[in-house]
Parts: sequence; structure tokens; C-alpha cells
Amino acid sequence: MSAPRGRAPGTLDLLDEGIERLGHAWSAVGAFWLAALPARVALLELLMLAIRLGPRAPRAGNLLLFRSYLVLALGLGTVYGRVMLGRAFSARPAVSADRWAALRVPLPQLARAVTATLAVVLVSALLAFTVLVPLAALPLLGLLAVSPGGNPLRLLAAPLRLVWLHLLLLLGLLVVGVNLHLVLTLLADGVSAVLPGDPQRLARALTLANPRYLGLLLGGVSLCVEPLWLAALTVHAEALRSCSTGEDLRTWLEEIQARRGRRVA
Repeated sequence: MSAPRGRAPGTLDLLDEGIERLGHAWSAVGAFWLAALPARVALLELLMLAIRLGPRAPRAGNLLLFRSYLVLALGLGTVYGRVMLGRAFSARPAVSADRWAALRVPLPQLARAVTATLAVVLVSALLAFTVLVPLAALPLLGLLAVSPGGNPLRLLAAPLRLVWLHLLLLLGLLVVGVNLHLVLTLLADGVSAVLPGDPQRLARALTLANPRYLGLLLGGVSLCVEPLWLAALTVHAEALRSCSTGEDLRTWLEEIQARRGRRVA
């Protein structure tokens, strides 16, 4: 931990440690992107369909219901990817000799994470009118994935730290979104110069006024920032667990004794 032993980590400590863990788990991050991408694309298609139908949406209930079930089914891949990523972030040592071991998730652990995720999504849908419940469900979804065996109420301890963490990550989403949009715009300008036909056709499609492009951009930004979000939540869950069990103090004392032993030697 970047925070001194015996002291609870702050928001910047969570991000600092999360970035460090990201550097040791790039293979797991890539596997997470592959697992989560189908659900993001299916969700985007569902939203685009609902927008396209507009007032006619109630008459296409069966089609929307089928697409919703498809998003739900593909969302299991996202849960699997989150649990896998949480295991990779929590692995000790950080760089394992068997890199494929981090990609294997025990079935009981995955079942607990899926059950908890479905329960949180259902409660959020029923209490969506409160606005606060869906907002509180966002960090809980991540915490249940990276710590599927944890107590849900205990995982939401230190709420102020979680609020500041998500505000900083929201700022990160804006920064990543602006940079990704600029990169795609520059690429579109370069590709349009060599494509036959209207050279501005691709550039016009990659505008924020295009709902499909805006949805793809938001989906890409979320995939970019989500690994850091999960890494920071993993550090948060570990800090709560170590404080409740006294593990942080034991580790602190062991480090002091080890340093004292090196000085004597």
C-alpha cells in the first residue's frame, strides 16, 4: 500500500495503488476487455433501437424484451471479467509464474458474484425513482465483483472515500473521452484523405451529434477507465478487510521487525 501502515488509505492512495496493480496485470485487463465488449455492444444496440423506435417502442415489446435478455446474458461475461480482474489485482506475488492462473475463476466465486450482481440490478431497477439507490449501486457492483464473498454493507464502509474516488474517476472519464474523440477525429481525417468518394463522409459520422458514434465513444471510454476503477475498489476492499481483521497492523509490525533485523545484521 502507498499509505503508511496502520493508517487507512485515502482516495489518492487507492488510485496510486490501483495504477501500480494495473501495471502488473495487463494480460488480465486485455482478457477483461474481450469478455466485456460483447455486452457493451449489445447494450448500445438496445439503446439505439429504443431511440429509433421512439413512440412506437411499446408495440415492439417482444423485440426489446429479447434484446434485453441478450444484454443480460452477455453481461455474465462482464461479471466474469470483473471477478477475474479482481483476482489478478489481489494475486500475491503480483506477477505470477503462471499468468493463465489469473484467468481461471472458481465456479462458486463466480456464482456468488453473479447472484449478488443480479440482486443489486433488480433492486436498483425497482427503486430507480429514488435516484440515490442506482448511484449507490454503482460502486457496490464493482465491490461485489472484486470481493464476492464480502459483506455488502461492510463493503460500503468509508462512504466519503468512495464518493471522492468516483468523482475523480468521473473527471478521468471526461479526460479520456476528450482524448479518445480527438484521436478518432485525427484518424478519420487521415483515412478520409485516401478513401474514394466524399472525403468528409467518415468525418461527418464521427461527430457527437451522431447518437451511434456518441454511444460507441461512451462505451469505449468506460472500458478504458473500468480496469482502474476495479483496481481501486480492490485496494479499498482489501483495506477494509485488513482493518477489520488486524492484518494491517500485523503486516506493519512484521515490516518493522524485518527492518530491525536487517540493521542488526
